[in-house]
This record gives sequence, C-alpha cells and structure tokens, in this order.
Amino acid sequence: MAKNNEIEAGAKAIAEDLRLPGAGLKKLARVVEDHLAWFDKAEARGLTWADMSRLLLAAGAKGKNSRPFPVGTLYSTVWRKREDAKRASLRPRNRLREFKAQRRNRHRETAEWPPLQYEAGTLNYRASLKAD
Repeated sequence: MAKNNEIEAGAKAIAEDLRLPGAGLKKLARVVEDHLAWFDKAEARGLTWADMSRLLLAAGAKGKNSRPFPVGTLYSTVWRKREDAKRASLRPRNRLREFKAQRRNRHRETAEWPPLQYEAGTLNYRASLKAD
C-alpha cells in the first residue's frame, strides 16, 4: 500500500505535468494517461474521487477555471484511460493470432503439393505421397 508521502509526491508530479511553459495547461486526459499507477495507488489507499480532486488541488493541479477538477470528469477520464490501456494490452496478442491465421491460409491457397509429412522422425516427401 502506498504511503502518504508517495501519494502527495504523485499529486505534485501530476500538477507539474499539467502546467505548460507560458502559464498554459495540458489536457487532463494526456496527463492521466502517464499517471494511471498513481490513481491505482490512491484508490488502494482508500481515497475517494472527491479526495483525489481536493488533493490534486492542494498540490496545484487545477482546471482551466482555477477550480478543482470535477469528480465526474476526473473519474471518467481515468476510467477511459484504463480501458484504453486494457485494449492496448490485448492488441499484440490479437495481431499475432491474425498473422498466424493469415500464414496458415496463405499456405493453403498457394500450396501446389500436399504438405510434407514426417515419417520415422525424418522428412520423407515421397513416402508420404505413396501412403496417400
């Protein structure tokens, strides 16, 4: 479980990341994406979304109107980014499955001869033709 100083340090890091040079602000969604682990730790520590919003305000993270982030905005932004992270983690596996299926199908479409078969631990193509 995260300690109080880790939670506070994470809130200060989020506040710092929100600030742009020249007194501008980054979009909340872009900053949340980089700090999803902090939100997980804060939830594990027992902080509510309202607590997190107030903590971020105390650390200097404010919305465009210099007020704390609305709880609904904070919650929905974090939820969306968590869902994006889940989908992104599944993509490589799906791509690998698709690639393997394409390779299998390509072989079936272009193969002129029956596939090679093992016979007695060696490749013996002629023997496999006789067996058919």
